[in-house]
Amino acid sequence: NELVHKVLLDSYTKMQKLPELIEIYRAYLAENPYNVSFQNGLKAALATSGQRFPSKHRTLDELPALLDDLRRRNTTVVLTNGCFDLIHVGHIQLVSTAKELGDFLIVAIDDDQSVRQIKGQGRPVIEAEERIRILSALDSVDAVVVFASEELEKLIEMVKPDILAKGSNYQSDEVRGHAQVLHH
Repeated sequence: NELVHKVLLDSYTKMQKLPELIEIYRAYLAENPYNVSFQNGLKAALATSGQRFPSKHRTLDELPALLDDLRRRNTTVVLTNGCFDLIHVGHIQLVSTAKELGDFLIVAIDDDQSVRQIKGQGRPVIEAEERIRILSALDSVDAVVVFASEELEKLIEMVKPDILAKGSNYQSDEVRGHAQVLHH
């Protein structure tokens, strides 16, 4: 929990300076294209210090069996999705609140290519593998799945969540997959 707290606090602090940090990072990469010390430093900061967090990562191929088991047990499944790059306090509030809406929370994160398309050059700052590890450390998250943004509707059709949760910055009719969930 100490590592998660540090990463989240660091992420929140850095989020306040995100535009400036992205420009600094881009300039650094332009001057040092073969220097990977930033990425190595990030990986070291995310490395466990003797603690092992169980991975909650599930592949798209693993989801049907998991979902069949959950349905047999009459489990209320909640799905939320997004980039979750530079995880901050808003993300933590989202997953905590989403978990309160049901029994089992699946967090679907955009793959690295999708994050780059959505957020722009220099993103993601935190690669999918590390985002999975961070989210897996949160008690409110039961499973993490990585998907390509253009496959969101297919993912929602596969999961058939009882509840599709998004942040308060979205109106229901703006949420991709809203109509799909209403039809289940």
